[in-house]
Amino acid sequence: MWKSPPRHAQTTIICALCKKPLMAKRTCHAAYMHCEHCNKNFPLQDYIELMDSALEEFLEALACNRI
Repeated sequence: MWKSPPRHAQTTIICALCKKPLMAKRTCHAAYMHCEHCNKNFPLQDYIELMDSALEEFLEALACNRI
């Protein structure tokens, strides 16, 4: 049975602006990083080198055309 991928995942990756942990989020068409504290979105590509296990698991569940 097919299971829908998660819509978000809490990461340990730190926001460059406010130094709080970022959320990995997705829409129907794209994935991105979001800071719930300063309410900013960031391109996923900017954080690939800092990937933690939460972001890796989140990305594993997404279709390639959303990354």
